[in-house]
Amino acid sequence: MRVRIVDRDAMRLPADTSGEGLPRYRVPGNARLQTAGPFYVDPNVRTAAKTAGYLHDFLAAWDIDTVQVDLSGLGLTSVNGTRILWGHAPGCELSTEAPAARKRDWLRAYFESHGRTTDRRFAVLLDVRGPTEMTVQQIPVVGKTSR
Repeated sequence: MRVRIVDRDAMRLPADTSGEGLPRYRVPGNARLQTAGPFYVDPNVRTAAKTAGYLHDFLAAWDIDTVQVDLSGLGLTSVNGTRILWGHAPGCELSTEAPAARKRDWLRAYFESHGRTTDRRFAVLLDVRGPTEMTVQQIPVVGKTSR
């Protein structure tokens, strides 16, 4: 697998740039890797880069390791399967969607009160796309059993 490291503006960084600790963007099977030019033009790559850049200070604490964009918008996934349904990139939210700062604050409060994602028997689905609140749904983690 080839890895391209980009900054928050989706500018390709030098080939020797370390991707250590950075989330990976899950590319659909039919997507072409861009081989020329400093910026990725794919809007999904730009959305992922902008959102990951906005949340940069929290990604490690929340154990986020992948970012994906699909028809429902952008999603982030932690190492244990906790999934965050984010929606649109900061500054590009729909009128029915909370602004990025409110989404970030909901997530920050959640993770501060619930600890690291790797310490739980259940992953959760955190949906911050709504205009007034975050919804939380438990998801069983494969290979872990409750006591």
